[in-house]
Amino acid sequence: MNLKRGINLGGYLSQCDYSKEHLASFIHKEDLDRIAEMGFEQPSPIQAQSIPIAVEGKDMIGQARTGTGKTASFGIPMLQRINPKDKNLQAIVLCPTRELAIQSANEIRKLAKFLHGIKVLPIYGGQEISKQIRSLKGGVQIVIGTSDGSFAPSYIKTTNGRYCGFG
Repeated sequence: MNLKRGINLGGYLSQCDYSKEHLASFIHKEDLDRIAEMGFEQPSPIQAQSIPIAVEGKDMIGQARTGTGKTASFGIPMLQRINPKDKNLQAIVLCPTRELAIQSANEIRKLAKFLHGIKVLPIYGGQEISKQIRSLKGGVQIVIGTSDGSFAPSYIKTTNGRYCGFG
């Protein structure tokens, strides 16, 4: 596993180009247009550093303050890899709290606004489990859940026979 930790991302910070033009070499044009429509003008430092690494499929750990665009940092590259025609689960995002899971799901939905057919489902404790299972069986590509183990049962068998573990 190639891990690059925190803001320093293995010396990448010093050579990082924060321009939108730089990210255009990593992000599909239609995605850039959608992002611009959302009001993003320039990438934040966490976005400029992490998006090129995530697009390449490398593992990393990014750390930044609240409100700096961390969800877009992983969400944009993740959405580029999702096949909207494939209704099977393709990505799992774990968040430390229910509030962050809901917030992340809402932000990913905004990023996926023009990618018709992509479904995002937040899963966390305190929700009716039968409703969550129905949603999973209906075809969801992205699940955003809590990592605290409050979601039960720990494993759900989705309609395609795959198992997704939480907690």
